[in-house]
Amino acid sequence: MALVQVMMSASSASFGQMAEQYCTQITRVLIVIKEGERHKRGETSSLEVTISSDSTPIPKQWGKYISNP
Repeated sequence: MALVQVMMSASSASFGQMAEQYCTQITRVLIVIKEGERHKRGETSSLEVTISSDSTPIPKQWGKYISNP
């Protein structure tokens, strides 16, 4: 997670471009701990982005997005 937090998204306009730049393999994990924690805490996220395709744009507030619990 620390590596993801320090990645600079400024040179990438979409998650697909960022993946091409930083990743050689993408593994999708179907178990989402994040959602369970939100329900447990009773909190909602202040910035959520659903990545539906490679062309999904990267949020301009990258720090806020990546620190989202």
